[in-house]
Amino acid sequence: MQKSGKELRAGDLISFVKVIKSSSSRGGAAEDNSGVKPVELASRNEVDVDKYVAYLQATFDQVLDALGLNFEEIIGMTRLASFLGA
Repeated sequence: MQKSGKELRAGDLISFVKVIKSSSSRGGAAEDNSGVKPVELASRNEVDVDKYVAYLQATFDQVLDALGLNFEEIIGMTRLASFLGA
């Protein structure tokens, strides 16, 4: 972040997002292949949406399992209902 001109001090909070790892290594810097980036430096196209969806599904699977429900069935019903205009 300091390379982008942001001044950092002890105690500063930095929020990160998971990003899609590039298939090409740019100079071998550790930050290029870490899979995370500070929110302020990440573009929407870089965010690994599939990773976040997988995390949410894992969370909902645990909650819904306790209720005797299945995440995939609920998502399927929602998509079907929106397709049919219900």
